[in-house]
Amino acid sequence: MNHHPSPVTGFLEIVRDGMASARNLLSFLEQENTALRNNDLDGFLDLAQRKKAEIVVLEGIEQRRAALLHAIGMADDAQAMADFLIRHDNEHADMSGHWQKFLGLLKACQRLNDTNGRMIHARQQQLQQALEILRGQLGSGELAYDQQGKTTKDITPTPIAKA
Repeated sequence: MNHHPSPVTGFLEIVRDGMASARNLLSFLEQENTALRNNDLDGFLDLAQRKKAEIVVLEGIEQRRAALLHAIGMADDAQAMADFLIRHDNEHADMSGHWQKFLGLLKACQRLNDTNGRMIHARQQQLQQALEILRGQLGSGELAYDQQGKTTKDITPTPIAKA
């Protein structure tokens, strides 16, 4: 006899697996952030591969969730998910809470990934500017600063002293 778990049991297993994977991803993102701050390129590259693998795991978990909804005749959209949680909350009191916790972990991953992305972009801008300076592509005016330390486009020479 082939025993299939109830939709609730299957869903809770998916959420449990999703939370574990999201925690792994969050850990990789935190380590990636540290590697970026410490200019640890080798560590960053290793973490990028581990992060990519964990995202594949999360995509598989999402496919399982969508398949579970389809198997019980439901669409795969936000309304169907809300209906599923409402319909089955009486079978497991904190099912919605587990789902919200999982979504919270995913949002934390997204926020940290965005932060890391901004750090990478800033580094790219710094490197691009350094390369332009090395290549002599920036004018001298772009390397001038005013009294507040801001770059200025003013390239008129200022006499140091009057004779």
